[in-house]
Amino acid sequence: MKRTILRDIKKWWVGISFVFPACVFFGILILFPVLKSIYLSFTDYTILLEDISLIGLSQYSDLFRDSKFYLALKNTLIWSVFYTILSVGIGLILAIVLNTIRWISNILRLAFYYPMVLSFVVIGLLWMWMYLPDIGIINTILRTIGLKRLAVPWLGKSSTALYGIIVAASWQQAAYCMVLYLAGLAMIPVEYLEAAQIDGATHLQSFLNIVLPLLNRVTALAVVTTVLKSFKVFDLVYIMTYGGPYRASIVLPFFMYEEAFHNYRMAYGTAISVVSLIVVFPFIVFYLRHLTTREVSE
Repeated sequence: MKRTILRDIKKWWVGISFVFPACVFFGILILFPVLKSIYLSFTDYTILLEDISLIGLSQYSDLFRDSKFYLALKNTLIWSVFYTILSVGIGLILAIVLNTIRWISNILRLAFYYPMVLSFVVIGLLWMWMYLPDIGIINTILRTIGLKRLAVPWLGKSSTALYGIIVAASWQQAAYCMVLYLAGLAMIPVEYLEAAQIDGATHLQSFLNIVLPLLNRVTALAVVTTVLKSFKVFDLVYIMTYGGPYRASIVLPFFMYEEAFHNYRMAYGTAISVVSLIVVFPFIVFYLRHLTTREVSE
């Protein structure tokens, strides 16, 4: 009996020894900053003042009366919707094409995945050059094919600036979704498609009734990770438009940066980050539950 207890204690300590370093890093790098931010959002803390006083919900009260916050929230939600649709949709299409055309698929996979190895700074500078009104490749192509009216300063107009950045960001995220879908397609048994073909099903019917339902878990993972990433966008907005023109492309992360580090309102900036966390929290829970159920099923 004692040996059994000692053996269980030994196993328990072995497990703790493996988990403890990860828990320490999680507490220092993630949990403590989050709790510190929540605390600071209830204070009047600024970089210019040494004393910190608790002021309750004043920062949140000011935030919900700030028109810039609602503009940034609206733009962030627009970003999240279009960014997710473009990234997941293009990723699925690329995966299907590459899974069908096998003779040069390895070369094409490398080419389509290449944007993932580029930083957002490089991507921002590249797409800024492509969006140039006079010598940019996009407007040059539009003029060449007779669509001169569509050749506009994409990043210089309030109506197109945000969507121009979304397209640039989707160019990279689509590569990530493509890899997820390629892995999902590789797990679909060929027998299912062969049986459907024998029964007289068309390629479209096989895709809609067999392939797409079997990719539900992959789609859920791609959508949730893309939505989570959409709430962290900062680099591209900073590089390409700096929130302009006329704040047309300002999003929550950039708004938080501007208030905290440009206007020196650190507590106000942390309040923005806490609200952003509340907005994105349901997606985080869904993502963690998805990973947990997948691990249990495997």
